[in-house]
Amino acid sequence: MAKPDAIADLMAAIRELAARVDGQAWPRWLSVEAAARYCSLGQKSIRNLVANGTLTPSRAVRGKVLIDRLQLDAALSAECGARLRRGRGIRLKRQQTRPADHQPAPCS
Repeated sequence: MAKPDAIADLMAAIRELAARVDGQAWPRWLSVEAAARYCSLGQKSIRNLVANGTLTPSRAVRGKVLIDRLQLDAALSAECGARLRRGRGIRLKRQQTRPADHQPAPCS
């Protein structure tokens, strides 16, 4: 049977580990690479969001693009539930209209 002191020590260790895990929050400002990891997208996707104006980056340090994590969360949440676009392969082909007297060329 476990002693009460051992159980108390174990509970203290568990609390300490839980506090360390909770303390590993993402920082407010993320690099493009970190922002891509944060939301499981590619770096190109993050750069596209910046290019089309969905995200406004901070360039407080010369040569470093920083993304606000809160703005990234808001941008991704705004797109949740939005109607999905049709992909390239799903486009309907236009029906070609031909005159009634059109005859196809003979194959030789």
